[in-house]
Amino acid sequence: MEKEEEITQTVVDDQLDEPESRKLSKSQHRAKQRKNKTVRDLEHVVFGDESEVVDQIEKNFRSKKKSRKHKVREDDVPSTRKAAWEDLDDEAEYENNVTVVRPSFQLSLEIPKWAKLKTTEKRKRSSKQTSDSDDDENRDDNRIGLLQSTGNYLSKSSSLSSLTIQLKKCTDANRENPSQYLTASEFHPKSTVLMTAGRKCRFNLFQVDGEKNRKIHTIFVDRLPIKCSHFSRDGLQVVLSSGYNYFSYFDMEAAKLIRVPRFNSIDNNKLSDFILSPDGRYIVFFGQYGYMHLVSSNSKEYLTSLKMNGSVDAAAFSKDGHRMFSFGSDGQVYVWDMNSRCCVHRFYDDGCVNGTAVCVSPNNKYLACGSDSGVVNIYDVDTCMTSLTPPPQKAVMNLTTECNSLVFNHSNEFLAATSIHSEKGVKLIHLPSMTVFRNFPDSLDTDITYPRLLDISPNSGYLTIGNNKGQALLYRIKHFGNY
Repeated sequence: MEKEEEITQTVVDDQLDEPESRKLSKSQHRAKQRKNKTVRDLEHVVFGDESEVVDQIEKNFRSKKKSRKHKVREDDVPSTRKAAWEDLDDEAEYENNVTVVRPSFQLSLEIPKWAKLKTTEKRKRSSKQTSDSDDDENRDDNRIGLLQSTGNYLSKSSSLSSLTIQLKKCTDANRENPSQYLTASEFHPKSTVLMTAGRKCRFNLFQVDGEKNRKIHTIFVDRLPIKCSHFSRDGLQVVLSSGYNYFSYFDMEAAKLIRVPRFNSIDNNKLSDFILSPDGRYIVFFGQYGYMHLVSSNSKEYLTSLKMNGSVDAAAFSKDGHRMFSFGSDGQVYVWDMNSRCCVHRFYDDGCVNGTAVCVSPNNKYLACGSDSGVVNIYDVDTCMTSLTPPPQKAVMNLTTECNSLVFNHSNEFLAATSIHSEKGVKLIHLPSMTVFRNFPDSLDTDITYPRLLDISPNSGYLTIGNNKGQALLYRIKHFGNY
């Protein structure tokens, strides 16, 4: 409206000036007309015609009203004026603004600009570059390539660390049916099953998953307080003994308990502790006075008896089952050929008075011997077979009381040893470096107490420790597979 008033005032002034122009001379009149024309031209350039001014005012009024209605920001209204010059920086800023207002689904799929790195192709390289500058650029390219990927540059090591072992405490394997006194805690050789047994004439089977460990079945054995039990190598049977002159086995396929009558040849010997050969041929019972009674695993018939000096307290087979190593009260290790069933060699365990545990690694490379003093000697098997007093590769002194159990893991990477007479008396030894893992047992783990039993799952995924409270503790070894 202000512009309209100015135009009206200009027209009125022209009309008032007409009488005065008549009184002026012709030259002054012409000058006045030129001046008025110049003013009108300037007004036309600036404001346009009267009709254009009115239309522009109405148009601006409607656009303002519409912007208020839709709440459009002033910056979003396109300008009708032309810029006096074009700035390249403004154009770049406009292009950036365009990418900001793209649809949300495009933004979610595209890489944000702030996350994009400059690639080496966009770098300007001068034609005259020295070899030193090329090396520097190669290093920069490697760094940029590292930052441009989200992949895992720290892959999982294929070998076990020698300093610490990563274990996770799981739910007790026998939580659904604990026992007051455990005599067995062993993994199934093929299935994710754990067996526990006690002196109350029953043994239990649990499904191992690390969380619930659901109980599968409980088998009651009449008048047979279980003292020792093991899975057969094919996993189809559970062999049980109670210290009498007979033993039993449970057929898992037929779900039937079968009692094997006593053998006339060993009437005066009690069948308590025993081991099974890995080739599935023999069951070896530890008798009195150094006798070892061989029984066929298939027919359950008595075969023969082997005898060593002193008493037999432990025995172990090589992986192929062709050799057996027995250990006892005289501190000597006896090597037996199971094909000829005779002793082929024997040697003294270094510093041992009474042997209590023996174990052979799955690759037949290491032989571990534990004594009543708690010392665990680790030998090279080939060296033992050629000497009466072989030096041990390592003498582990971490246990201070009698060692009652030794177990190698399947990949020959560590050895587990326990002592029932020491609180938290369990140690894991890293074999390549012959060092003890320093983070196990944990000082905060109060459940181990006095370990009686020990076993490692077939693929070293789990470790079970049976303590004096009847708990079958379960640990997940993270470095290895699930079972």
